[in-house]
Amino acid sequence: MVPAIKGTTFGEKVTADNAQSADMLPILLKGKDSAEVKVQAKVLSVCKARGCFIYIKTAKGKIYVKTKDDAFFVPVALNGKTVVVQGMAEKDKESKEISIQATGILVM
Repeated sequence: MVPAIKGTTFGEKVTADNAQSADMLPILLKGKDSAEVKVQAKVLSVCKARGCFIYIKTAKGKIYVKTKDDAFFVPVALNGKTVVVQGMAEKDKESKEISIQATGILVM
């Protein structure tokens, strides 16, 4: 089992510099379909099969975060940890649900 130790990065190198709360995603996407983002949030759940996606907590629920192009995987041990996610946030045109294609995830 791969540990989720503070300071560990999965995917591209990510720092916590200028990370915003995941609660800000609707504001960051206002009037846009997508935007490059760096957000901080608590992990609610991790894909148990391969670690190819996580759900992060927001004030209004949860956001689906998939690793971009399955370029990297995260350990189940990430569950319950605070992370910084960097990548492309997208808003579905019909459902208005937000998801992120992560290029990197940092354990806080």
